[in-house]
Amino acid sequence: MNAKLLREGLIQNISIVVAPVIVGGRATSTLVDGDSLQTLEDLKLLRPLKLVEARALEDSYVHLRYQVLKKIKNEPELGQRL
Repeated sequence: MNAKLLREGLIQNISIVVAPVIVGGRATSTLVDGDSLQTLEDLKLLRPLKLVEARALEDSYVHLRYQVLKKIKNEPELGQRL
């Protein structure tokens, strides 16, 4: 659901706390689980982020705050190479 809300422009800010561990695996959830991008047209759904704040927390955690921007700068035209 996060991916759908983000791609539809319904999220204005993102706040993430990064823990000092690495978790992985094919079935491991991500911040924006949802449908994968499949076509060049799907690239228009991406929303770039602007870092607003980065703050070190206790025990090597980091808090990141981002503003979600409306459009990717210099977005390639359909048919152009990425």
